[in-house]
Amino acid sequence: MDSLWYLDNGASNHMTGVREHFKELDEKVSGKVKFGDGSYIEIKGKGSILIEFDDENQRIISHVYYIPSLKSNLLSLRQFTKIGCKVVMEDDKLQLYDMDNKIFMEVTQQRNHLYKASLRIATFVPTKALEDITPYEAIKQKMPNLENLKVFGCIAYAKVPSQHLTKLDDRSTKMVYLGNEQGSKAYRLFDPTTRKICVSRDVKFKEDETWDWSEYLDEHINDEPNDRFLYGVNTQEGKGTTGIIFYYGDSPISWSTQKQATVALSSCESEFIAATAAATQALWLKRLLSRLTHSKEEKITIMVDNKSAIALMKNPVFHGRSKHIDTKYHFIRECVEREDIQVEFVSGEYQKADILTKALPKIKFLIMRQLIGLKDLRHSVCD
Repeated sequence: MDSLWYLDNGASNHMTGVREHFKELDEKVSGKVKFGDGSYIEIKGKGSILIEFDDENQRIISHVYYIPSLKSNLLSLRQFTKIGCKVVMEDDKLQLYDMDNKIFMEVTQQRNHLYKASLRIATFVPTKALEDITPYEAIKQKMPNLENLKVFGCIAYAKVPSQHLTKLDDRSTKMVYLGNEQGSKAYRLFDPTTRKICVSRDVKFKEDETWDWSEYLDEHINDEPNDRFLYGVNTQEGKGTTGIIFYYGDSPISWSTQKQATVALSSCESEFIAATAAATQALWLKRLLSRLTHSKEEKITIMVDNKSAIALMKNPVFHGRSKHIDTKYHFIRECVEREDIQVEFVSGEYQKADILTKALPKIKFLIMRQLIGLKDLRHSVCD
């Protein structure tokens, strides 16, 4: 499908009004775009478009706004330069270079001083009419080039820039391959030692080797304070989900997950509601434990990963944020004032209750499962 696009140096984003252009589209994205004349139009989604060139190469243009009321298709030169592309304007020609310094678009200026490009939108989709063959193979009569695909999770060695090296330093860093970076020929890698994502083109792979995750988990287990009660909130839906883990010493003794009864207007409010639920159950467990062990009741520590919620619990004058919250949820403030409960901040990276409230990536799920103390009894050795 051929489509006419204007290359605009003033536009801050790529935009189109044709839904069929999108390879993928997230219609949850919304907002407004303001034009030079002061007018606004609604954004109905954001996605990526697959462009096919005469040399049969394909390129993805990401972060394209879907605006149904827009009559023209716009490509933002500013957005291209942000991702590392280079724009060269000489005489009446505009040349666009990719991050590998290869030209992929050349446009001649029109009489009205505008730059227009006719792009071929690739709209291949799977079909039941084809068996054991992709639409690309059926149209091109050849196999697609898969040489850039590697085994997911294999060992990758990323080259370290020479300006950061001394004589005895390693020339590469050992990492884990996650996939290809969208919109470029670079690879997306994960460094377990620094727990950071890296994007690099200078990479060597060992596809028959994988990272020793058991050793990684052992090295990153951090001891937490005793007698702690952790919870997490998932506010992606209308109602948050409260997850609670109760610890006695270093051992989890009880846990629960439950959807909240009311809709929270902010993540701070949702955390506040969840903390109140944790406080009520924690106080009951504390009294039960005191009776069973004939020991004195001790102060409970609740670990919270939202500093605004902590301030709301400790400061009863926070009327602007708390006046619309149901009165019953202010019980935790009274507990803090009586010093039955103390609230401490924990980074979301170490909030173990997240495993009860949301879908986590596999690596983080395994880490959290190890941190909360779960063990597979089938592989344990009994004395």
